[in-house]
Amino acid sequence: KMALKAATSMSALNFGQNAIFSMGLMMIMYLTLRNVKAGLATVGDLVLVNGLLFQLSVPLNFIGWVYQEVKQAFIDMEAMFEL
Repeated sequence: KMALKAATSMSALNFGQNAIFSMGLMMIMYLTLRNVKAGLATVGDLVLVNGLLFQLSVPLNFIGWVYQEVKQAFIDMEAMFEL
């Protein structure tokens, strides 16, 4: 029962994290593309912004994985103490 609750909360966390990141990426890429069209930035700047944002997503995914593992460890410890 607790494992199902943990999986559900992890799914909600992943969905929220991915939705926020995707919206932010879309907004930043749009703004950068607008600057490229206006001549204020180059295509290289667009690639730079994209690469930097994706490098930011890796630590966020790692933090989510750590959260999942810690929560599962507490659930497992609780089940062990019930034995």
